[in-house]
Amino acid sequence: MTMTMTKKNPHVGESLAEYVRRRKAADPEYAGLHDERFDKLQLARKIRVLREAQNLSQDDLARATGTTQSAIARLESGRFA
Repeated sequence: MTMTMTKKNPHVGESLAEYVRRRKAADPEYAGLHDERFDKLQLARKIRVLREAQNLSQDDLARATGTTQSAIARLESGRFA
């Protein structure tokens, strides 16, 4: 039994960076959302790096800032609003 593909996948052979670049150029709304999400992830990573550089646990940082450990975990994951 053989399967035949009737539709080519346009993304095969294209790197993720190329896809994102092409998609951002074609869709300004996607570009804005992508950049916003990327900025959030960069901020999240920076917070974690700085916290770890100070040898603080998430709980230590939470207590120092008057929040909860789970809020710090959400922040560091990039899942904040």
